[in-house]
Amino acid sequence: MNNLYLLVTWPRVICREFKVRTDSILAGEQLVNDAIGARLAAIDAQLRRDLSELNSDNAFTRTQLHNDQVQVQEELPQVFRSALFMQIYALFEKMLGMFSNHFEETIPTGIKEKDLQGSGIVRSQKFLKAVCGLPFPDQNPAWGTMRMLGKLRNAYAHRRGMLGPEPEHQVVRQFAKSHSQLIAIHGDEVSLKSGFLPYVVAEMREVGERFVAELHKSLIDV
Repeated sequence: MNNLYLLVTWPRVICREFKVRTDSILAGEQLVNDAIGARLAAIDAQLRRDLSELNSDNAFTRTQLHNDQVQVQEELPQVFRSALFMQIYALFEKMLGMFSNHFEETIPTGIKEKDLQGSGIVRSQKFLKAVCGLPFPDQNPAWGTMRMLGKLRNAYAHRRGMLGPEPEHQVVRQFAKSHSQLIAIHGDEVSLKSGFLPYVVAEMREVGERFVAELHKSLIDV
């Protein structure tokens, strides 16, 4: 039992590392939000000063300040959120890959994850469940969210956040319809809202922590 119990120790450490790193990213997002708020306040104060000194030659200044306001309020948050999302998704891929590496060494199947078809989180899931016979939580709704996020990640990586008519992009569109408080689509362009990243991190942690919990339960039942 002691040897079996050791199988779950390292996955717990991996989950803990993921939590620490994603906490740091979410704290970084809050700093960005605070900086954007301060910049918007400064722009608004400048606009009010210009309006109080209205004269014939400040129309251009008002237009420029309005453009700055739009950029800070709408465009910059998307730049930061999409970049942070890509980083968070990479950490999730790394977490599952580390699970696979751990069990490649502790469960001698003769097969490595890299031997399987596919890539990313789907290949890790196949290895852990089909090859190692571990209780991977792919029936948990959070795993369905991960599959959708993989398609969204690819849209950012290859199309700068623009969706096309492909079936995988329709999954993202459907998610946006049912989670309008987190994500919006304007035309074909994805817009991530302020609650999106905390939601993503919570769902990813659910997958990792559920895997560890079910693994631990399976060892107790041995």
